[in-house]
Amino acid sequence: MLVYDIRKIKMIKQFISQNIGGGVKINNSHLYFYGPNYTTTVIKDTSVETLNTANYLFGVSFDYPLEYDDNKAFFKITAELTLTYQSVEVSVPINQTVTIGTIEDTGIGGDNKNFAIPVNLLFPISAIERMVLKSATIEVLNPNSKYMYTNPTSFETGGEYIAVISNLYMDNSQFGTYQGIFNADLYNSSQGILTLKNPISREFSAGTQPYLTALSTTWAKRTDLVSSLTRPDWKLHCLNQGGMASDMYMGVSYFITSYYFGGEIDTVLSAVENIPIPIVSGQSQTVVNANYIDESIIGDYLIFNIHTYLR
Repeated sequence: MLVYDIRKIKMIKQFISQNIGGGVKINNSHLYFYGPNYTTTVIKDTSVETLNTANYLFGVSFDYPLEYDDNKAFFKITAELTLTYQSVEVSVPINQTVTIGTIEDTGIGGDNKNFAIPVNLLFPISAIERMVLKSATIEVLNPNSKYMYTNPTSFETGGEYIAVISNLYMDNSQFGTYQGIFNADLYNSSQGILTLKNPISREFSAGTQPYLTALSTTWAKRTDLVSSLTRPDWKLHCLNQGGMASDMYMGVSYFITSYYFGGEIDTVLSAVENIPIPIVSGQSQTVVNANYIDESIIGDYLIFNIHTYLR
C-alpha cells in the first residue's frame, strides 16, 4: 500500500512538472491604443486637415509568437469599451478576428507577436473625454500546448511598437510649376538607421496642387526612438525645375506630440528647418539637423505634424 502511494505521488509530481511548472509558459496578452487609423493614406488637395476620423487602431501583443490556423487567423478578441462623450458614457463593443489580411492592412504583425486592430469608435478623438476597458477575452485560434494564454485586464502603455501618424500639409502655392518628392523620416544617430517602417513620402506638382494634405500611419520600434539620439530626416527630390530659381529654400515647420489612451502627454520636439531646393531633375537635397527628440517616449502613438512652404 505504501509503495502504491509513493508511486502515485511521483506520477502526480511528474504530471505537474510536465504540464505546469516544467513545460507550460504563460503567454500574456497586452492591449494598447494606437490612435487614428490612417494605414490607408488619405490625400486631399486642400489646406491643413484636422484629425477628425472616427476610425482608430488598437494594439494587441503577446509575450510569445502565435501561429495562424487553417483559415490564416491568429486570434479572436471580444471586448467592451466605455467611452465618455459629452459627459455621457457610451458602450462600444469590439468583435474582431485577426488574420494575415489584418496584418497586411495595418502594416504591423510580421513577428506574429504584435498586432493592430482597426475599430470604429463612432466619435472623433477630440470628442472622447475618457476611455476605459470594461472586459476583454482573447481566443487563440491555433493554441500551442506549450503556453497558457491570458486576457488583458486594462489598457497598457510601453509596447514594442509605436504608431506614428503623420499630418503633412504642403503649401506649394509659391513654387510655380515645380515638381518633386518630399520625404520625411526619423533617424537614430546612435544606430545610424532610419526608424519608420514606411517613411512619409509624397510626390507633388505645384502647378496643379498648390495645397496638399496627406494623413498616414506608420510604425517604429520603441527602442529606436531614443531621447537626444533621434531626429527628423528630410529629403527633397527634384522631378522638374518648373522655373524655380536657384538658392531657394523649402521651409519645414513641425512638431511631434506623444499620446496614449488617456490623451496627450507631451510635445517631444518642435522646430523650423530649411531644405535647399534642388533644381536639377534627378537631384536630391537632404538636411542634417541638430534638433533631437528631447523627451522619453512613454506614449503609444505620435502625431507628426509637418507644414512645408517656400522660404
